[in-house]
Amino acid sequence: MQSHLQGESVMWRWLIFIAASVWLIVMWWHCRTSAVPNRQHNSIRPALKVKVAGGFGLRNVALVEVTDASRLSIWLGEELRGKQRMGDHALSVARATNARAVMTASFHWWTRNGFLVLGHVVSDGENLVSPNPEILHLNRCYFAVTWDGKFLIGETNLTTGKLLQKFPQIRHLVGGGGWLIKDGDPEAWQLAFKQGFRPDIMNSRRERTVVAIDEEGETAWLAVFEGQVSLRETSRWLKQYLPVHHAVFFDGGHNSVLVVKLPDGKFQTYGTPKPLPEVPCMLVVH
Repeated sequence: MQSHLQGESVMWRWLIFIAASVWLIVMWWHCRTSAVPNRQHNSIRPALKVKVAGGFGLRNVALVEVTDASRLSIWLGEELRGKQRMGDHALSVARATNARAVMTASFHWWTRNGFLVLGHVVSDGENLVSPNPEILHLNRCYFAVTWDGKFLIGETNLTTGKLLQKFPQIRHLVGGGGWLIKDGDPEAWQLAFKQGFRPDIMNSRRERTVVAIDEEGETAWLAVFEGQVSLRETSRWLKQYLPVHHAVFFDGGHNSVLVVKLPDGKFQTYGTPKPLPEVPCMLVVH
């Protein structure tokens, strides 16, 4: 009888141990996947998800996850003279287009006659901007959407026309960016030195504007990093919390703005607290 009771006691101890172990594993996985994003706005349409991750640096990381490439397009300011273009604020573009999200993109220079977009721009297969030769030879990065609904990230020294001849499947494209993650390597941000980016962009701590995709090209993330963060920190955060295969950065600092339409119809703006009044190129999610 005593032996039987001892056997039951051992069995119950094992059951309690197994249950406790399962509970600890579940809690560990929950913390791993949900401790960073502290707010989440699920849009009406499942193809768009917005997350705001707290506790990174001084501020937040706001990102939009897009799983339907057909919802993404390019906004480009009206052409003025030569290659110069008008600009606008991301919030104004979001309201005018009734977009679900708008994020600033590419790099640009300001001239007395308007903005000069430094990267390639393609919209619905049409060549809208081809970079100047001094930019082309630097092999800057681009983010693209194909006609069959895939996301692409790559680098090129081709003009926009030749790039479209080589890859006729490209529907939308915005270029001028630099590497953050390439083929899953979080140290690829160092390649941006060879892409001709100024030391203040490479070495400073500032707001960051990022586009990333998974290995299959089925999911894209548009993200802004608030506060003062380096390219290294940006890259490591992406690698730690998202299944990123490729990631590129666009102009940050006062150009880093992401506007999101919340379920109640209001627009929420993330990014720099002091945005420039106008920028000439943006990514739009409908």
